[in-house]
Amino acid sequence: MHGLFPYYDFFVVGGIAFWSLLLLFFIAVVGAIETESVGAATFFFLAFVAVLSVFSSTPAAVLQFVHDHYWIAMSIIPIYLLMGCAWSFGKWWFFVHNAKFFWENTLKPQMQTAYAEAQQNFKDYTDRKVTYAYTDPGTWKQFLIARGTANSYPPQFLRNKAKLVMWAAYWPMSAFWTLLNDPIKRFFRFVINRFGHLYQRISNSVFAQFSDDFDLKA
Repeated sequence: MHGLFPYYDFFVVGGIAFWSLLLLFFIAVVGAIETESVGAATFFFLAFVAVLSVFSSTPAAVLQFVHDHYWIAMSIIPIYLLMGCAWSFGKWWFFVHNAKFFWENTLKPQMQTAYAEAQQNFKDYTDRKVTYAYTDPGTWKQFLIARGTANSYPPQFLRNKAKLVMWAAYWPMSAFWTLLNDPIKRFFRFVINRFGHLYQRISNSVFAQFSDDFDLKA
């Protein structure tokens, strides 16, 4: 059995070309998952199937296997779907915790600085120290709502349905990359945070001659 072109059975299962194509597909889908691009993941999947259909006998072999072992083939589908659903909960756990880390260590400090500036600007306006009409930022929660931040934190299921579907549909790639990548990220975050003061000391020592220009905090 051959592909659509009789003599172009390039991607024979088990051959170097086949494993190279599969690896390329795997990496492409992992990249799409990492960038949270559902459309890209779907495109790579369709492209992978199209290439195999044209240049390989693999699709015909799969259909033959389904014909010869119908119930075994049909049992694979619900198992794959169940594994995808189970993994979606695991991936959501990683996703929410990463969002919490980003909010706590990056976005919240930025928002607090912006809020303090907005409050000071409004106070200066009410005290007639500036002529520009600054508006009242309101309470902290009102400020976050106005900035749109409150719409993203905590992560909302309805705003991330497409991601959940992608994680479940491509769970082998998603699980492999998440379980490999997230623990490594967490480790280096811990290490870097522990040595943060040393990084700052190096920076301050390099800029020591400009102490009159900058506040070199330890």
